[in-house]
Amino acid sequence: MEIISKSKSHVKPILLLSWLVAVALLLISISMQQNFSARETPIVAEVQQSKGEVLFRGEKRMVWNEAQSGTGIVDGDRVATGKESSALVKFRDGRTLALGNDSQVIISTITHSDSGLTFLVHLVKGTVIADSKKTCLNCRDIVLTSGGQSFVVASGKKEGFIRDIKSKKIEKFSALGTPR
Repeated sequence: MEIISKSKSHVKPILLLSWLVAVALLLISISMQQNFSARETPIVAEVQQSKGEVLFRGEKRMVWNEAQSGTGIVDGDRVATGKESSALVKFRDGRTLALGNDSQVIISTITHSDSGLTFLVHLVKGTVIADSKKTCLNCRDIVLTSGGQSFVVASGKKEGFIRDIKSKKIEKFSALGTPR
């Protein structure tokens, strides 16, 4: 009788240890798969300049990471700036996206077989200036969406947008001046 009770008392810690090892292996496997898939996704833009707190995260990630100059942005990534921060994101084709303070965007792409990429920028909050003016006169448009509205920033244009998070209203403004 005594032998059976001693062996039963060892079963619970062994089961618990086995369960913990299985969970750890599963988490390591998921992490490795996410890192591998992130490397497979092509970089569509990069953070060119960052001032203050600039963060990014992948489409299916929960954790925000610090973005510095040279950080690659892939299709579906979010980029966010803090209260006294700003960032300049440069697309592969040379066009740029300037994020003002306390702003957040989601950058996506549509690939066209004939002429490259259309960049879709969803303004979650804050201020953004899309600049296609200096380069890439024959590129496809940048499409900016927010709150059910869509705006097209045509090649050769520089336009700014601001979204009030409380009213969810978006306004277009002259990129060289102040919001109208």
